[in-house]
Amino acid sequence: DIKKQEVVTDHPDLSWDAVHPRCRLHDYTWSVKIDDSKDKSVLDMVKALRDFHCKECSKQLPNLRSLNDHLFREHKLQYCNLCLEHKAVFLSEQILFTKSELQQHMSMDRTCLKDPPGQFRGHPACEFCSTNFYDNDALFDHMHKSHESCHVCQRHGYEFVYYQNMSRLERHFRDNHYYCDHAECTMSALERVFSTDLDLKYHQMQFHSKGGSKKDRGKLDLELGFNYGSRTEEE
Repeated sequence: DIKKQEVVTDHPDLSWDAVHPRCRLHDYTWSVKIDDSKDKSVLDMVKALRDFHCKECSKQLPNLRSLNDHLFREHKLQYCNLCLEHKAVFLSEQILFTKSELQQHMSMDRTCLKDPPGQFRGHPACEFCSTNFYDNDALFDHMHKSHESCHVCQRHGYEFVYYQNMSRLERHFRDNHYYCDHAECTMSALERVFSTDLDLKYHQMQFHSKGGSKKDRGKLDLELGFNYGSRTEEE
């Protein structure tokens, strides 16, 4: 079997057979083989990508936390934490911002001049939590897991409308749909809301009528369009 082997070289024009013998150095952190160039430039490049050094003054720091503290204290600069966590680039490629630039970078309404033009429009925020997320997919995942949506509205094409919590959703049910307010209804809020008045009446007849009169049952059957026929006709 052919095993996949990743190599780092400064000769991308060479074939695999030509470059593979040159890669005699091994980087155990990234599990890659490195071109053993005479001046060790490729090895130095790999180490630099991983180092925590200040781009402003070239000071070497032991870890990311120390680098962040140094940048903010000495240069009044900071990284975007969302980009650090999710953006697939090396640390040396991350953008440094002033406080005002970072606010512009986070906003969907303002543009930061340091961001690539046309490629980034800010980190979307949850209006309920006042929390930003890396992109729309991350925001959608948060809304789906942490907030509520109306299944009645969804059936009518309103898919991405959310409510802060179940209390707000129940208020929406009462104001916009047909909600069972029967004192003895034991169903959850999601089960006691209906699209139409007839659906609500049918629910009330099934669970709350306590064997209501035949007259009321017949009236509801007519409204629902049911036709049971007579036993004589069935026979």
